[in-house]
Amino acid sequence: MDLYSKEENGQIIWECSRSVLYVAISSLLYVLFCVAFLILLLEHPGILSCTISFVVVLLTLWRIHWIHKSVALICEKRLLVTIPIFYSEFNAAGLIKPLYMAFDYKEIMGVSDDWNYLFIGERTAGGIVEVPVQLRYITDADKIKLQEWVERKQRDT
Repeated sequence: MDLYSKEENGQIIWECSRSVLYVAISSLLYVLFCVAFLILLLEHPGILSCTISFVVVLLTLWRIHWIHKSVALICEKRLLVTIPIFYSEFNAAGLIKPLYMAFDYKEIMGVSDDWNYLFIGERTAGGIVEVPVQLRYITDADKIKLQEWVERKQRDT
């Protein structure tokens, strides 16, 4: 788990992001939640209400910022996939910039039907590992493009 490094992973070819519809709806829901919460807290003025309001606004802005980030970076040498924040050990840099798990193209065996898991390893008994990924909400065009890119890189190596 690391931040992007050009020396290790090569040039970024393209980025897979969440679909525009998903990002728009999620952002709107976060804003509505924040506004509703702030309206409720305005009825109870005080230092505790102000503190809670400030924390809620910060968390909401952080979540909106986070869903606009790329889910995967397709690089020359490796595929970099963001790790869900709750699956990694605490790293303050990971709160602002996404942390990536790097996979060589030759070790990728496929993805689950719902695009929530990446299968890594060798096709032997006990050789495949499921890695949780956040590829579910990328566009269908990006999913097809990603599959074709991985297959091409596997053929070339």
